[in-house]
Amino acid sequence: MNKQRKNSNKKISVARDVMSQKMRPDLAWSPIMRTAIQAGASGKRSTERCSGSVLEAATKYLSQRPLHLPGQKERGDDWYGVAPRRAASRNIACHGSGCRLVGVEPALWSPRAVQYCDAGNGFGEPRRGVSFEGSPPKILIKGGTVANAHGVEVADVYVEDGIIVAVEPHIEQVISSFGLRGIDPHTHLDVDSTGIKAVDDFFSGQAAALAGGTTMHIDFVKPSNGSLIAGVEVYKKKAQKSCMDYGFHMVIHKWDEVVSREMEVMVNEKGINSFKFFMAYKGYQMVNDEVLLQGLKKCKSLGALAMLEGEATARAVRLAGFVNTPLYVVHVMSIDAMEEIAKARQSGQRVIGEPVVSGLVLDDSKLWDPDFITAAKKLVGTDHCAFNSTQKALGIDDFRKIPNGVNGIEERMHLVWDTMVGKVEVTIAGGRIVWMDGQLKVACGSGKFVEMPPFGYLFGGMEKEDARYLSSLRAPVKRQ
Repeated sequence: MNKQRKNSNKKISVARDVMSQKMRPDLAWSPIMRTAIQAGASGKRSTERCSGSVLEAATKYLSQRPLHLPGQKERGDDWYGVAPRRAASRNIACHGSGCRLVGVEPALWSPRAVQYCDAGNGFGEPRRGVSFEGSPPKILIKGGTVANAHGVEVADVYVEDGIIVAVEPHIEQVISSFGLRGIDPHTHLDVDSTGIKAVDDFFSGQAAALAGGTTMHIDFVKPSNGSLIAGVEVYKKKAQKSCMDYGFHMVIHKWDEVVSREMEVMVNEKGINSFKFFMAYKGYQMVNDEVLLQGLKKCKSLGALAMLEGEATARAVRLAGFVNTPLYVVHVMSIDAMEEIAKARQSGQRVIGEPVVSGLVLDDSKLWDPDFITAAKKLVGTDHCAFNSTQKALGIDDFRKIPNGVNGIEERMHLVWDTMVGKVEVTIAGGRIVWMDGQLKVACGSGKFVEMPPFGYLFGGMEKEDARYLSSLRAPVKRQ
């Protein structure tokens, strides 16, 4: 009896040591792993509702002799000490139907240590370990002992696609998180700039994206001979080399009835729901206020998102506010533009500002502030348009001949994720490993175009706002 109590105390001591490590919050072990350790240390067995539960598997694992955790030293028949903070840890960025495990020790996360369990609630069949070949089942663990940064509590843990979605006292409603992924919303692959072809086509650019943890990107289609439809066909041919998911924005250079009708075709038939207007590049792509105003109205009628590139952010924001339609401002790089977007958002206007990763790296004094309330906290793009040093050197005597563009499609997730979480080492998309150990695991041509429906959630409530505004215009004038 004393020997059994001594062994139990040893397990509890080791588990407490493991769970008391002062790790960064982003590297803390997942609640499901902590639940397993806590359950094993306290000697709890599985519930009658699930014969193959996490609790049972953890108890079996922790009852083995000798108990050896990574980084511990041998002392007779025992092991002592606490595992190092990041011993053998691996960050796995998994998207689509994959999973993400951050900072989990492989020595403990193994088939004999953890067994998935549906807890008798119909969320899938029990399954051992973590499989990257298919989509892991949905798991709802009822009444587990969860230890995290806030303390120890009895709670339900819901895991979907290997990601802990919720830890609550009583989980009744399950919300699916399927389809979340790392998306670069702004790229230019296989593009010409002032007659010079960028070095990345759809295959090499996407391979770089996967190496950095990005699993989808949205590129810009330019009209071909003035036709939006012809432009889409040109870019579909370019994208035949794709090895990952991608989507398209459409560029608008001019305005007439043909462009208006083709915008309808883009949204209703081609799966393109965003249109970009330029207030820069005079004589080439720049549009005047009248064209921009017509484009904003058309985007609103289609439920599509209007995008803007230019130097007149304040004027564009006011025009979008006049039409009462959402606006997406690309690569916000100046404090003035940032402040205009911030003021518009604070007033309730639907304006999205896109910082690019190069700007974040060059000046992060404001953009990493946790209280920063502008769109910099919503998304980060790259404007990836890569040219090599030989091509850039064409402008050594005349800077106007330097082809516009910087790289970033590979570095984006690394820079943002490293700053907030940790290094991405494995990328999973569609339930498959697509990049690991410096090697691309997918074939050229295996990517697919993702059609994007109109932005219903962005336009919610705008019809009521318009009706109230029109009613105010028709209201009778009262004499004082």
